[in-house]
Amino acid sequence: MRDVGESCKWTIPGQGAFGLVLRAELGLNDIVVGSGTLTDESVAGRRAKRLAEASGPGGCMVAMQVGARSRVDVQVAARTDTAKACDIAARVATLVEPKLPKG
Repeated sequence: MRDVGESCKWTIPGQGAFGLVLRAELGLNDIVVGSGTLTDESVAGRRAKRLAEASGPGGCMVAMQVGARSRVDVQVAARTDTAKACDIAARVATLVEPKLPKG
């Protein structure tokens, strides 16, 4: 079952875009890697994963665990600059994390 989730998106003129997606029925273990690189992360002590270049250069996602079967994804597209996309995703995740329910 595909969980599209609730989402919102912002565009940064000349820079790219970022968005947040609440996945109420998909946990960190449900991330589809595709051709990207998935690594374990932590955001303010919260379990997370980073997926870089799943759709090609310039894309990065930081997914934070909310519950065993739920997560919040911070998705960023920064043209072809993956390092910049991952930096923005990490900064946004740090801002979002305190607003999430604790385990």
